[in-house]
Order: sequence, then structure tokens, then C-alpha cells
Amino acid sequence: MRFAANTKLISEALESIQGKGKYLTSSGFTNNSMGLYVYMKLEGRSLNLWNGDSTFGMNITLEVLGGEDGEFICNTKTILPYLKKFGEVTLFEGDDFLKLSSDTKTASVARVVNHPNMEVLTRLNTMLEHITYVEEPEELPAFGSSNYEGAFTLEQSVFSDCISSCELAQHGAYKLDYNGTSVEFSTGATIQNQFKEIISPVFNIGEPATLEFSGPLHKFFPKNSKINFYVKDEFPLLLVSEDRKLVKAPFSAGN
Repeated sequence: MRFAANTKLISEALESIQGKGKYLTSSGFTNNSMGLYVYMKLEGRSLNLWNGDSTFGMNITLEVLGGEDGEFICNTKTILPYLKKFGEVTLFEGDDFLKLSSDTKTASVARVVNHPNMEVLTRLNTMLEHITYVEEPEELPAFGSSNYEGAFTLEQSVFSDCISSCELAQHGAYKLDYNGTSVEFSTGATIQNQFKEIISPVFNIGEPATLEFSGPLHKFFPKNSKINFYVKDEFPLLLVSEDRKLVKAPFSAGN
């Protein structure tokens, strides 16, 4: 694998693909991340970054200066400190190890033999490759053997502000209730400490749906972006923007 990329853009992508934010864990509602490992796959000028597990999958697609198709798994924690010292463009060369070059600087980091959830990521790649961001969704895509039943589009800033407000309740699980026209996000374990907000989407189609999810999904998407939400009762939630996709299993204790 060999390609050149804008150092700032790929650094931001490697930060995002870690899935940092507040999670509901056995230790309570606390800052955490999905994980530090990233699976990179280059095809032509399209570099796909993947991370996730059986309940939470993330994908970012970057346009790079392609040189040699291939794939590589590495630890973002070892790459990012070097990139902060590099110039505007960084050359990535992956073989037995990953070589990073920028101007007169060169660094090498170890290859990770296998992503701990490689089978899941491979399956998600197949299930999501036909889905792309659209301004006004007209079709409800399939995910596995079933189709989504509703879709709506939100500004990232609106979604982020809503979930950040939900986080103040310290509950960690969020209910999404889409009635076919508007969507309500709510959270809270008791009447004394809860939050809810009703949002009018930029665009909406399809049938009503209700589901619960957890995790800092709003943190994954860049500012000033729009996000397509695909929903179905008690079904994985799918979020798609221009350069990234996220799928989150319905909430149950432990995910």
C-alpha cells in the first residue's frame, strides 16, 4: 500500500475513527473510545478507514494521491504523534511496517497483524458499500436482509447540540422517536433528571420508527455537515454523511 495524503485531513480522520466520547460502561457514564486500531484499505484514490465492534461500526473515506492499492492495520496512537510533527503532505508506505515520510522527516510504525473485530468490519463493508449520502433520500436502503422504513436528514450542529444536552442527564442511553415528520430525542432514568428535544428535519420520508441507542455518535461527524438518518423499529441505526458512515446496534445493557 502506498499513497500521499494531506497531513491535517488524515490526522483528523484518525482521531475521529477512534470514536472518542462519553460511553455508558460498567464503570458508569464516562469518557472512552471505541478503540485505537484502524483498518486502512486503498483502492485507487479512495482510502477507507474502518473501526468498530459487533455493536458499533465506523467508516471514513478520504480522497488521496494513490500509488499502490493495498491494506494495512495499525495503532492510531503510534501514528498521530508523528503526523503532528510532519508537513502539509505525508507519504504512507505499508508493507511489513508502515513508513511515514514528509519533507526531510521519516518515521516507521509497526503493522498490527489483525484488527480485533476484522470479521465484523469486513461484513459491514459489504453491507454498506452501496449506501452513499444524498441531499434528499428517495429510497430506503437494505441492511442485511431487511430494508429501513424511515429516513430523515439533520444538520450536524443540531444533532450534536441535542445529544450534548442529553448527556447532561448522565443516563447514557438515548431514545429516538421518529413520527414520519419530526424526530424526538430523549434520555433520563427518572422524572427528576431527564431531557428531550423535538427537531424538525431538513428532509424526511418513510414510516415512523422508535429505537434506543448509546454512544457519542454526534462526535463522529464533522461540523457543517448534514447527516442522513435511516431508521426502523429496534433495528441498527445508520448515519451517513458525505465522507463517513456509522452503524449502531439498538441499545441494550452493555452496548
